Amino acid sequence: MLEIVAWEVHARRVKIIDCTSLGFFFLAIVALVTLGEGYFIRYQVVFGWGLFAAVAWITMIAGVPFRLQYARERTPRDRWNEPGFRRVHFRVSVAWAIIFTFDTALGAIALDVGHRSLLVVIMPGASMLIGGALTLLYPAYYRYELAPQLT
Repeated sequence: MLEIVAWEVHARRVKIIDCTSLGFFFLAIVALVTLGEGYFIRYQVVFGWGLFAAVAWITMIAGVPFRLQYARERTPRDRWNEPGFRRVHFRVSVAWAIIFTFDTALGAIALDVGHRSLLVVIMPGASMLIGGALTLLYPAYYRYELAPQLT
């Protein structure tokens, strides 16, 4: 992640989610050194997903949904401020924030009830696949189905 973020800084294309990943690894190292391996292993899932959820929600509250950074790389600058463009990527960012929050809750539940394979691996993996599919499909759906109705 350090190499990725360094390249993004150099290219002036820094992504908040990549910085969040780097921050997670940095904080993980700090936690391992200060709190120990047992504590880290127990809480890493809740902390990791919780960090991503918090960042996703904060970017939306700040009015710059994190998905806009990715969408702008593939969209001409003159479309960046169009209401439809911003609406689509706000909605996709909300979906990701919900996914991250859901996965945080699953991790917290797993602390008490176990079933780590299901609650920490399988269900979050499925939610990430759903988020990926939504990220690919919703903008296309919006362009071809919804946008003509809104004009």
